[in-house]
Amino acid sequence: GVQTCALPISRGDDIVRVKGVVRSGAGRLLLQTVRKQVQSPEILPEQGDMRDDNIIVMIGRGYTQSQIERSLRHFVG
Repeated sequence: GVQTCALPISRGDDIVRVKGVVRSGAGRLLLQTVRKQVQSPEILPEQGDMRDDNIIVMIGRGYTQSQIERSLRHFVG
């Protein structure tokens, strides 16, 4: 979870906001950042509808989709 938030830390002036819900071994995790401030992931209750799981939204400037995809692949494997 925290590894996924490395891009906002390294590009905090360009990436304004990150928010998402991802599945992990611990369950559903809420990920949130505001600039370089990364909140600890929060475990969310299970829900019957999983449409909002494994979605991360980033708001920022000065980067391309391929740069973000490369960064996420690096940390996710």
